[in-house]
Amino acid sequence: MNDFVSADGFVEASSGLLLVYSAGAVCGPLIAAAFIEWFGKEGLLFFTATAHAAMAIFAIQRMYQRARPSEEDRSDFVAVSAATPSAFNLDPRADPSDEDSWTLQTIAIRLAVDAKSSAS
Repeated sequence: MNDFVSADGFVEASSGLLLVYSAGAVCGPLIAAAFIEWFGKEGLLFFTATAHAAMAIFAIQRMYQRARPSEEDRSDFVAVSAATPSAFNLDPRADPSDEDSWTLQTIAIRLAVDAKSSAS
């Protein structure tokens, strides 16, 4: 889906995905409870296998439904750090005036040095 969304349509696409996720989060436990009631304790495994098989069939069906976007229509992958920049504000050793003190590598090095010095 994300391969076919335009740059200005990511919010709408994400909201649709969140809506489907929330519907599954609400309905999934109820359906799993029904499977357990019908099939006993093995019902949970049967429900999980059924849900995964349904997702796999849906994904394969969607892959063959339309062609991949052309190379010029796709954008390059950009790796983004999972850490939020505001997490660095919590480090009391970081100097806000020093640009270098805010890099993840610098903080990791400082933590490693502090751990070695406290272990000694």
